[in-house]
Amino acid sequence: MSDKKLIRLTTTDTNCIFQNEFHDEIIIKEKSEIAFQSLSMIKEPTRLIVGANNDTGTFQIQAVGGGFGGLHNYNLPHGNFSDTNFDTLLAGIEDNMNKALSVNADIENGTVAEVQISSGHKFFVNFPRDPFMDTNSLFFEDTACTINGANGQLNKTQDLPSPVNSFGLANTNYSFNFTKGCGSMRARINLFANHAVLGADNGFFIGLTQNPQKLKNLTGADVFTLADMDFAIKTPLTTTTTYSSIINGVETASLLRMIKFDATTALNTHDYIDISLSKGNIIGTVYYDGGQVELFTTPYDYVNKPNYYGFIIPMAGASNIIVDEIRCTIGTETINSLSNPTLFNSVGVRASKVGSALLSDTVTNIPQPKPQATASNYIINWPTRDTAIYLGYQEQNLTLRANPPTVDPMFLALEGFQPVQDSDIYLVELLNIPLNSYDGFTEGRKNILAVIPVNERNVGQKDSVLQYEANNLNFITLKNDYEFSLRNIRARIVNARFEPIITEGLSSLTFYIRQYKE
Repeated sequence: MSDKKLIRLTTTDTNCIFQNEFHDEIIIKEKSEIAFQSLSMIKEPTRLIVGANNDTGTFQIQAVGGGFGGLHNYNLPHGNFSDTNFDTLLAGIEDNMNKALSVNADIENGTVAEVQISSGHKFFVNFPRDPFMDTNSLFFEDTACTINGANGQLNKTQDLPSPVNSFGLANTNYSFNFTKGCGSMRARINLFANHAVLGADNGFFIGLTQNPQKLKNLTGADVFTLADMDFAIKTPLTTTTTYSSIINGVETASLLRMIKFDATTALNTHDYIDISLSKGNIIGTVYYDGGQVELFTTPYDYVNKPNYYGFIIPMAGASNIIVDEIRCTIGTETINSLSNPTLFNSVGVRASKVGSALLSDTVTNIPQPKPQATASNYIINWPTRDTAIYLGYQEQNLTLRANPPTVDPMFLALEGFQPVQDSDIYLVELLNIPLNSYDGFTEGRKNILAVIPVNERNVGQKDSVLQYEANNLNFITLKNDYEFSLRNIRARIVNARFEPIITEGLSSLTFYIRQYKE
């Protein structure tokens, strides 16, 4: 006769730890076997409820100076957050931190806030600084333009005027995308002179586009047009006309003329044209000796976060237009992923540098980023201690000193982020019955009775109920060389990393024990 026993354990422990005392003695014969039969439990979704009382925290990139920097507020989106929607929480924190950064704060200028989950399922906030790149050939594409590496000057190769609708005849653009944090695309007018052909198109466009690949199409239907300029500023076409702004292909004239632009004035007083992402807005500004004029400001699209690429289109050659001090705060995504790579240079590794500082210029009101590797004290204060714990931190208020990119200011949580703790499997571990089972994660013997290959989410249980029954009884040998008596049986349900889970209500675990037969 088979000596097979059915044993059911129950618990209401919120970490699904079973500890059952039996009034009747359970005799386990020598060299017995055990097999998992079923598990039923209700997994409690890990939640963070954000409302008016816990939606605001603060963070700092640099100490306050000149009216900029210091502590900034950021807001968490309101709602109940669990494993089904925590990505909304992450995006909300990241976007609101980036919206607080200003180009007028010299370390915030070039910074981008990143809020993500690591491969180890840990929450982190990082504040790397993007390079403020010059016209390095590894990062800059050009068509019919000359770039003088010694002084950074750029001009059209041939001194011929270009029709305004023929942008492909001469243009340049960065291979890496424009920052999604805080930074600028800018250039200075080194020389501007009226073209010999009276009324011919002169000057240049500087701006951001989502379609840089079209700049390589010199003919055909898919050429670059004004409609491809998401944000741009056009210099005057003559010394007596005015600047224009362009948003989504629509041009708007301004009242501003060029102030200083030719050899009759000192070069370090010449006009700068700048397009910045600052305080959550794309802002077009002309900086000149003694002042500045904002030509446009429009909110950045934080919903889609498009990739913009900086470009310059000169309309005439070197004797009529020279552009210099070209800089762009570049991100990490390249054009080559968008188009035919044979049209573009090989993209090099992003340089960890800032282009030559312009602080010697008389136009000192133009925002200047600090060089990379500048040390600063970074601070994050979470709205509440509960928020910090939910994200995996042990402390609500965090401070570290860093000098990106040498040492990035990464605030990495110590504990795993709870909403992603729901692994693809659960483990049934016996705590006082030794088994012949082994685990690769711990690299040793563990008393694993069963591996549950499903969870309450991937079987579509929206109410977080998991009911699992084994198709077959697969018996495992107990490590008992002698008969023993059990009145207390302890077990637990854990995730794939042997971390506790949170449950609610009554959980039930059932298994069989039988005597081994030769």
